[in-house]
Amino acid sequence: MEHNSLGSFIAALRKASGMTQKDLADRLHVSDKTVSRWERDDGAPDLSVIPVLAEIFGVTCDELLRGRRNSPVQQAQAEPTEEKPSPKAIKERQRLIKTALTRYSTFTYIAMGIAVLGLVVALICNQVFYRSTPGFLLGIVFLAAGVICQAIAITRAVADLDEDLLTPEECAAYREKVFRLASLSFGCTAALLGFIAPMLLADDWGLSTSSLLFFGALGVCAVLVLYALVRGLAVVPMLVRKGYLASTEEVSARFTRNRKLLSRCAIVLAILWVLTGVGLGILVSDPFLFAEAQIFTDYDSFVAFMEQPIDVAGHPYFPDPDEPERDDDIVTLECAGKVLCSYHKRNYDINRISYGNNDTLLPITVLTGTECEKSFDRVSRLEYVCYGAFIVETIAVGVFYWFRRAR
Repeated sequence: MEHNSLGSFIAALRKASGMTQKDLADRLHVSDKTVSRWERDDGAPDLSVIPVLAEIFGVTCDELLRGRRNSPVQQAQAEPTEEKPSPKAIKERQRLIKTALTRYSTFTYIAMGIAVLGLVVALICNQVFYRSTPGFLLGIVFLAAGVICQAIAITRAVADLDEDLLTPEECAAYREKVFRLASLSFGCTAALLGFIAPMLLADDWGLSTSSLLFFGALGVCAVLVLYALVRGLAVVPMLVRKGYLASTEEVSARFTRNRKLLSRCAIVLAILWVLTGVGLGILVSDPFLFAEAQIFTDYDSFVAFMEQPIDVAGHPYFPDPDEPERDDDIVTLECAGKVLCSYHKRNYDINRISYGNNDTLLPITVLTGTECEKSFDRVSRLEYVCYGAFIVETIAVGVFYWFRRAR
C-alpha cells in the first residue's frame, strides 16, 4: 500500500498495530492531540521522535519519512544497517526513561509529603490539643493515603515501561531506580509510623515533648528494623524471582551477599536487644534496687532511730515540747507475749520495716522513704540509659550494614 504523506503512513501503521491515538501518545509521552495533528499532516514529529516511531511500528526511519514501505529487495538490503540502533534512537530512549522517572519521582515526593503532613497533624493534636490518641488515628489516615499514592505511582511507572523500546539493561536500570525510590518512600512512612506510635501509650493529656522525642526515636528504630528485614529478606528475593529486578549473575550475587549480611546484623542486633532488655527488666521489676536499708542488731539503736524527729521528706524537725505524747504514737514491739521494746514514733520517713524470723525479731531492717526515692531516681535514669542503648545499638548496626553492603 502506497502512502503519500508521513501523517497518513503513521495512521495506517497505528491502525495495523491495533493502537489508538491515545495508546501511541502514551508510549511517546505526548498528547493524543499531537498524534492527531501528525496524522492530519498539520504538523510533523520531531526528528528525535522518528527513530522511536520506527521501532514501535517495526519499520525503518527511511520508510517512515518517505511514507511507504520499501520493496522486499530494499528491505533485505536495509536489514544489516538496522541491527545497531542509531545514536538518535538511543538518545530518545534515554529521554523517554528520564521523562517516566521524573513523573514517578514527582508522585513519590507527593506521597512522602502526604505522610509528613500526617506527622504534622498528629503533633498538633498531641502538643496543642493534648489529644494523643486522636492525633495518632489522624496520622494513620494520612500515612495510609501516602501509601496508596505511592502504590498508584508504582503502577503508573510499571505501565510507562515499554520493554519493546528498551534494551534489557535499560529495563533493569529503570526498574531498580523505581524500586529504590519506592523503598525510600515506604521507609519514610514506616519511620513516621514508628514515631507517632508511642502516642497510643499516652494518658489523656498526651505525651510531653521530651517523652515524644525519646520514645518516638525508639519507635522509629523498632519499625525501621522490621521494615529492613521484610524488605531485604522477603520483598527483594520475591521481586528477583518474579523477574522484576535484574537476575543476572552479578546482581544475584549482590542480593545474596546483602541478604546474608542483613541476617547476621539482625541476629547481632537481636542479641544486643535481649541483653539490654534483661537489664531493663531487672530495673523495672525492683524500683528500690539501689535503696540502702538500715539494719539494727539491738533494740536501743532501733528505738533511737525511730524516735528521731524526721518528717516524711527526710528532714529533721523540732517537736513542740509542750505537746503531750499521744497513745497512738507509742509503738510496742512484742513477740510470743513478751515485750521486746517500745518507742515514741517520731520518725515519719519510714517506707517499710522487716523483722528477723526468730523470737527476738532481730535483726530489724528499716527502709526509709528518702532512700526509696533516691533508688527510684537512679532506676529511672538507668531505664532511660537502657532505652538510649536500644537506639544506639540500632543505629550502630544499621551504619555497619550500610557501609558493608554490596553496591
